[in-house]
Amino acid sequence: NKYNDVKVLGRLYDEKAKASMNLETQIENVDRIISTIEAKLSHDGTIPVSPNALQDRANELQKLKRDLVKQENCLLKLNRSLKDTEHSCSAVQNNFQEYCPDLPRQKKEVQLINDRYHIVADQLDQQEKTLWDTSLIYQQFQNANENLIFWLNNLPKHKVKTTDGPSQINYKLEAQKRLADEIQSKESDKNSVINLSRNVQSILNDYELQAGKYRSSLDPTLTASSAKRLRVTPLQESIQAQENDMTKLYAETAAENKQQICWLEFAKKIMNKKEVGDAVQVMHEQTQQPKNIDESEIPK
Repeated sequence: NKYNDVKVLGRLYDEKAKASMNLETQIENVDRIISTIEAKLSHDGTIPVSPNALQDRANELQKLKRDLVKQENCLLKLNRSLKDTEHSCSAVQNNFQEYCPDLPRQKKEVQLINDRYHIVADQLDQQEKTLWDTSLIYQQFQNANENLIFWLNNLPKHKVKTTDGPSQINYKLEAQKRLADEIQSKESDKNSVINLSRNVQSILNDYELQAGKYRSSLDPTLTASSAKRLRVTPLQESIQAQENDMTKLYAETAAENKQQICWLEFAKKIMNKKEVGDAVQVMHEQTQQPKNIDESEIPK
């Protein structure tokens, strides 16, 4: 009868209203949680120059990931709340042909929140993995660069001394030539350092690009790079500067070695001429001495 219908309708409307209000509350709560994490992630981008910059940034992203995972139950509650609201609205619509005007909007908002949650999770996973991978390559770059620079700065010096004779000069010349071969053999090490440098810089540039795309997806007006916004020196610049210093040192060392070889060869020539001159002088004196003696013994 009509009385029972009104009673049932009232109960169903009450259930629908409670479910809808609970859903609105859940939407607001989860939206606020995700917005907070999105805001923190939007500051991601340029890695500054500092001793443990890559590890520190990776740790920051790990913390955001933990914060996000902690809110997974809130997302599950939100989805359950949507199902409860859909069930309540379906009961009203099926029994009394009453339409729930807020449901389409709520479904759309819940879907958007789910999408945002997974986008944030994917962004955190991708950026964190990139940082750890980059950290390994950066460590390889630092080790290779430091080893090569140490080697270049500790090469033996084969300088000519005033007391050096022909044998010492010849020994130093041969040693300098062997050193030239060693320097040439380090060309592959130099190229390896350069390749590692370029690789790290390329990855860091891509990292900034991905962070910028994500930031723009949240707010298209946020287009400025984090380096400009935060006024920091990017790690890429430091890496490029280290590469430049290494290649300059390598070139200078190779040039100095060639110059030293030229000096030693010149010293060898001078020494050889001196030896020849001394020998000629001795021979001349030896040939002249008997002649002088014979002449003195001739009676006058």
